[in-house]
Amino acid sequence: MKERRACIRRAQKEAGEKFSSALQSVENPSGKSALFRYREVFNEAIAGAQRLGQEPTAAYEQRQMSSRHALCHAWSKFELAD
Repeated sequence: MKERRACIRRAQKEAGEKFSSALQSVENPSGKSALFRYREVFNEAIAGAQRLGQEPTAAYEQRQMSSRHALCHAWSKFELAD
């Protein structure tokens, strides 16, 4: 459990650095806004990657599918905005 939390924190830190770099290359305000939103959704997905206590497998898989859908949606919005 402790290793997973450390991995999640590491992923968030590394992704934060990459998002900061990517943000510098985006010129239009709507693209920047969409990238910020993607970053929020990404952080929520990473934070929710861990199973919640005795969460049933079906509920965990449903939650992960929802996170993937939210990520795809936010990325599509970024692509359209940029």
